[in-house]
Amino acid sequence: WPSAFELAGAGDPGFTRQTARLMARELAHFGFNTDFAPVLDVWTRPENRVIGNRAFGSNPEAVILHAGAFAQGLRDEGIFTCGKHFPGHGDTIADSHERLPVCELQMELIENIHEKPFRMLADVLDFIMTAHIVAPARDGRFPATLSAAWVSRARGLPFSGILVSDDLEMGALRDFQDRLAVRALDAGLDMLMVCASQEFLETCIDDVKSAMMGDFARQGAMQARIRRVESLNLRASSLRPLKDRKAWNHEVRSTLSRLHPQD
Repeated sequence: WPSAFELAGAGDPGFTRQTARLMARELAHFGFNTDFAPVLDVWTRPENRVIGNRAFGSNPEAVILHAGAFAQGLRDEGIFTCGKHFPGHGDTIADSHERLPVCELQMELIENIHEKPFRMLADVLDFIMTAHIVAPARDGRFPATLSAAWVSRARGLPFSGILVSDDLEMGALRDFQDRLAVRALDAGLDMLMVCASQEFLETCIDDVKSAMMGDFARQGAMQARIRRVESLNLRASSLRPLKDRKAWNHEVRSTLSRLHPQD
């Protein structure tokens, strides 16, 4: 599959949407109902390789146009969408998989450039994923994933879907491991991702259970999260295996040939 940047470079949102539809059919074939895409980061620092060509562009207008088309393509085939990484990972240098990045931009630039795709596309997103970055314009102490100030801002876009963390095991959160899952939920997230370690997953579950015991405020907040997740489940489509894999392969090759005619 072409990168997001390459897709947008073709200059045709219809092409972007059709490519996403083809991806979505393959996901559904293998039993997935969610794609943690599109990336809504605006790639404003060329030296930022962690986002790089995962971004649809280096200005918010290109990102809105093509990420919106991509999200619509996923939805055409019944796949849930996720915009990431709020409030924007495109002006950082450090790789959050390894260490904690800092976005030094003033709030005006964050709002008018990096938040703009999230705000404009909120109605075609089922999830918004937070970034493990510190943005002192709103919270100089905690990364957005653990920051009530940033999480509440995501909710106020407005956005009524699921607020989900990036992987809690990433290096950016190395210094925040104590009761990490509880802290992320207390910040206002609805769902947390643990992508590799079963041991860490069980630790997170135990920490949350312990924090909930006798705490009626936390229990009430959890019930609200459960209602949001259940609402999404009620909208889940029946996944359809590809009836003709050969025909799908042909359509993929035909569609993408405009990027690589020699293939």
